[in-house]
Amino acid sequence: CVPLVRERRLWLGAGYAALATMASPVAGLFVAVVGAAFLLVRDWGRALVLLIPPAAVVGLTTLFFPFTGEQPMPFARIWPPVLLGLAVTVLAPRTWRVARWSGAVYALGTVLTYLIASPVGTNVERFAELFAPAVLLAALLTAPPALTADRVRRLARGLLAVALAYSVWWVGGKTVSDLRVSTVVPAWAAETDGVVAALEGLGADRTRVEVVPARNHREATLLAPHVNLARGWNRQLDVERGRLFYDGSFSAATYREWLDRWAVGYVVAPLGRPDGPARAEAKLVRDPELRPEWLEPVWRDAHWQVYRVRDAVPLVSAPGTVVSTGPADLVLRVARPGAVTVRVAWSPWLRSDGGCLAQEGGFTRLTVDEPGEYRISSRYGPSPGSGDRC
Repeated sequence: CVPLVRERRLWLGAGYAALATMASPVAGLFVAVVGAAFLLVRDWGRALVLLIPPAAVVGLTTLFFPFTGEQPMPFARIWPPVLLGLAVTVLAPRTWRVARWSGAVYALGTVLTYLIASPVGTNVERFAELFAPAVLLAALLTAPPALTADRVRRLARGLLAVALAYSVWWVGGKTVSDLRVSTVVPAWAAETDGVVAALEGLGADRTRVEVVPARNHREATLLAPHVNLARGWNRQLDVERGRLFYDGSFSAATYREWLDRWAVGYVVAPLGRPDGPARAEAKLVRDPELRPEWLEPVWRDAHWQVYRVRDAVPLVSAPGTVVSTGPADLVLRVARPGAVTVRVAWSPWLRSDGGCLAQEGGFTRLTVDEPGEYRISSRYGPSPGSGDRC
């Protein structure tokens, strides 16, 4: 997008800025960083081209899909991107006005992601991961014309070299770590036939299942086609709906409250390395001395453990019962006319094949005029029937 606006093809740059944001809101945020730099050097046309399209796309998607969530941003994680951004601001050639202002805007934005909870969080690091080594190398290879004294010039080049080495080490280390996690398939992830069959035999498709998240989150891909998972691989949503795993309040009591809120009937633990925020949960579930009595072991093999939650809150309140659940729908049976609470997070896009849907707290209420089976699903666009909304 930046080369396009540099070539004065502003209309084309605006289109690509919008497309970049549609592909990823984080990409739109990074485009806006450069747009803010153009604004600070008073290049109004290029600034607006890089600022307005991302804002418009995010605004429209937020209007139609009102979801926020929160991505964590630990204090220790703000320093690498801040330091690399400031290195560009301080050490890049003076003629690189937009690049230097971009570094300052990015450093400030990184601090703000720590101070202000948002869906961005640690995703802000990616700007430095993608561009810091290349920009610092280019700055190192470009003589800073404003520095005429040899001593100052050598000092600037030395600091640039240090910043470049640090950026390569930081990005390289994160890349190697991600490759190790993503490419090595652990044994528990390769052998899932047993746990899938066990869950099917237990009727777990009629309730919700909590799977203790693994470091690589393969459980979300492996079991989601078979059961209704309480958590998946969406960190922002996980923080919003399961804050106890992140804020230090996790205990057997708060865990049970969370399981009841989300109508979890079974807890599954893969015998692999747990995700960082899931360590306390994994320890509680796996350790017989810590595991509460209301978690009843019902099945295990060499790689998986399954526990029943005693006296679990049902997914649908009486007089309703769950017939089956799928990846994007739920079929329930209602014994008599009236209202039932369905512990599916409310969304304006929910639809039912008959009956009347309304929000009840954070969940969904279905009101029916006669007994029978009803299907709740989600689809975009106007409702085809007149009786599925209140």
